[in-house]
Amino acid sequence: MYTLRMIRVLVLSLSLAALLGAQGLNTAAKPDDWEEINFEFNSSVLTDGYPSLLRLGELLQKNPAFRVRVEGHADWIGNNGYNDRLGMSRANAVRDFLLKYGAQPGQVTAATRGEEQPKYGDGRGGSESAKLQRWMNRRVTMTVTDGQGRTVGSGGVGDAVRSLGAQEQTAAAGPAAGGAANCCDAILKRLDKLDEIAAMLRDLKGENDRLRKDVDELRAAQSGLTKQVAEAPKPLSRQETTEIAKAATTDAIETARMKRFSILGINAGADNNGSFTMTGRGRYFAPFKDRFAVQAQGEYMKWQDRHEGQFDLGLVTRVAPRFQAGLATSFKHVSLRNMQQGATLGQGALMLDYIFRGGRVGFFGTKSFMREGVVNRAVASASGNVILETYLRAVDQAGASAAIGLWKNSYLEGNIGLLSRFGGDDKPGGTLRFVQPISERVAFTLEGGFNETMVGNNANGRVVAGLQFGNFQTPKEFQGVDHPVPMDIPRV
Repeated sequence: MYTLRMIRVLVLSLSLAALLGAQGLNTAAKPDDWEEINFEFNSSVLTDGYPSLLRLGELLQKNPAFRVRVEGHADWIGNNGYNDRLGMSRANAVRDFLLKYGAQPGQVTAATRGEEQPKYGDGRGGSESAKLQRWMNRRVTMTVTDGQGRTVGSGGVGDAVRSLGAQEQTAAAGPAAGGAANCCDAILKRLDKLDEIAAMLRDLKGENDRLRKDVDELRAAQSGLTKQVAEAPKPLSRQETTEIAKAATTDAIETARMKRFSILGINAGADNNGSFTMTGRGRYFAPFKDRFAVQAQGEYMKWQDRHEGQFDLGLVTRVAPRFQAGLATSFKHVSLRNMQQGATLGQGALMLDYIFRGGRVGFFGTKSFMREGVVNRAVASASGNVILETYLRAVDQAGASAAIGLWKNSYLEGNIGLLSRFGGDDKPGGTLRFVQPISERVAFTLEGGFNETMVGNNANGRVVAGLQFGNFQTPKEFQGVDHPVPMDIPRV
């Protein structure tokens, strides 16, 4: 059994020597040549000093009364707080290794010195000497104390190993026990630990490969970003910036300015007798001061037996988000065929509308103030004492009006009222108009009326069609604005 173990030790020793020789490493080390521990820049990964740490862990395991304080150091690059944390990470890495390979938790403590105690100069500058100094300053130092708390050694890991080894030799009594067999056991144990170290080195190689891949990806991303920056649009010139700002200001002013709405319409058709009739009308609606608007409009109507012209002027106010009210004054001049002269009548109107999502509905009432107008005078007797006059009289009205949105932008608008006749029966009258926009500025209209203006003993009416031009609002847009919207001013 002993012979087999010796053969195994010999084979493993020869294999290890051959491997190290193939790597070009110097294996002619003395027993006291313990490797110190240094770190790469900005890293706390343990990459060297494994034999020294393995020996130190073994000594601590054999001497449980001894304690080791591990202090981590950093070079000058970086702020103090960061270097303190980096030094602590390096000390913890060494402490964890010692605990894994022999030391007990209470035997090893970790601390940091940061960049406070450089050993080999400050390492400032870009020379090779400065780089070497910084590498040597990235280290750990150790302080070894015995069971009574006395310091028995301090410095690098080699100093710690030597001080503990000396204490062990001093405390040893008599010759080493176990002879060659114990020696072989120790060698085999160290070879087993070398296997673990080799596994750790393979893990480090894999981590290094991943880091290289990450660096390559970062370089590719940086290259792509540089290309994007190069291809980005150049900053605007002063002239271009001025032109854009001017255009934006103009658009903002136009948006903030309240729109004026004006329409012009013309249509033609037939009355209830089949005679030709036509109508031309225009309206101007101008909101101001958010809640008010001026509405001015005119209309010309041609019938077979008369011509009528009316002008309206009104003030509209949006008294609440869904309500508006208006006051209007209207004048109408009528010329009848076979009469000596025309007559002008006048009335005032009060309107109130309720505005909803689909349009508006409202009520109106009128009161005439230029009630009568003579259109013809004739002598009715031979003596000339009797004169027969023919005159027109304005009638008062009360009724309702509406403008209702239909499909898309088409809509209906109209009114119906009770006409209070003087010396005759009251009669209903009204107008209904269908509007179908063709474009933003043009619409087709179809209109019908019943007792719209001239109210006699017999009812009259008309049906006409035509076009409407201008920038007009549709009823579905009424609720979306804060200012008033056009109202229906009754005819005289």
